[in-house]
Amino acid sequence: MAMSAASRLRLQTFATLLISALLLLTATLHGTFESSVATTQDLLASRHLPASRHLPNESVPAPNLAIGSAKSIALPFAHQHFIQNFNSSLLESALTKRAPPREPRVWPDLVCKGGNLLTKIQEAFEGTSPPGREFPASELDNGWVTTTQVLGRTSDPTELDKPWGYVFETLFPASKGQKLVIKPVNVNQDKEYKTSDGTVISKPTKAYSYGLFLPDYNWITSLNSLSPTNVIQRRTIGISKEDRDSQLPTINKLSDLLWLNWNTVSPHPRKLRYIARNHIVNKVAGSVMDYLFQKDAGKNPMAEDVPWPGLEYRGESDELKALLATPNGLATAYILIDHALEMMRHDELTRRELKVNVFSFNRDYYMLWDIEPQSPRG
Repeated sequence: MAMSAASRLRLQTFATLLISALLLLTATLHGTFESSVATTQDLLASRHLPASRHLPNESVPAPNLAIGSAKSIALPFAHQHFIQNFNSSLLESALTKRAPPREPRVWPDLVCKGGNLLTKIQEAFEGTSPPGREFPASELDNGWVTTTQVLGRTSDPTELDKPWGYVFETLFPASKGQKLVIKPVNVNQDKEYKTSDGTVISKPTKAYSYGLFLPDYNWITSLNSLSPTNVIQRRTIGISKEDRDSQLPTINKLSDLLWLNWNTVSPHPRKLRYIARNHIVNKVAGSVMDYLFQKDAGKNPMAEDVPWPGLEYRGESDELKALLATPNGLATAYILIDHALEMMRHDELTRRELKVNVFSFNRDYYMLWDIEPQSPRG
């Protein structure tokens, strides 16, 4: 884990004081210490160190470690030569060395949960699990307000939000300079709604999902979202899960919203291939990505980007399992689990292999899930 700025400053200050003390001792032993630096206070000042404790919010100048600049200490030639050639980069190297990254506390649980999700996905496509969730698109009228528009560009697809325009063109080089049909879909549950048992809930959840859909490229970018499940959980703290679930609308997960909106804008919804997650701020997902950036890219995520294509994980890897079980991976998992039958309709492929790329841009975190069709039926 990278050393904090405060710890770094304290270590630098201690090292400088230690070196200054050695200079004083050396000068005293040779009897050539000049009166101009006769006090420790003056020596500290020459090193640009604070002579007294600073207030918490007061800026403290960084210590100057260029030891060779101490010209007011007269030393024998050999000692001067050593001091003037002292290389502070050795100390800098020690300060910037990173300890081996630690697994997040949630890592084992996420790997286990992600493994279970992968099993459910496979069972759903093989037809060995119960049918998933299917409901008509008319459910989007149940308290939801939908806004759809169409954007088109003939240059870089910047509406995809940086850095997706660049990512998109690296995945689809032929798209450069072509007109892209980009369909933003915003849905908000701003009206009263009916629960699955017909009970009318007059207080809207205010849940929402904002996304960009590119039907020609089987692409979804989920920009921002808050699911009804999360809203009801916060609203009903202290009541039983059964009572809480009774207040949920039929569409209550982000995966439901993304799938229904995808069905609305795409003529071939079963061909969904890419799900992009934008501006990831969730703490669980962030801790996992921090760990992976340090472990597999050797980067300090607080100070360095891991640019596209970033890190790629696929198959049964623990890294993919952990990412799939984060809040930013669950929507992908449940689209596949709940809607496998719909995706396989008129489709001879019964298996989907997942791949994920994680990367950062301006210290912002991104995921791209690739749902790749694999083996033919039989």
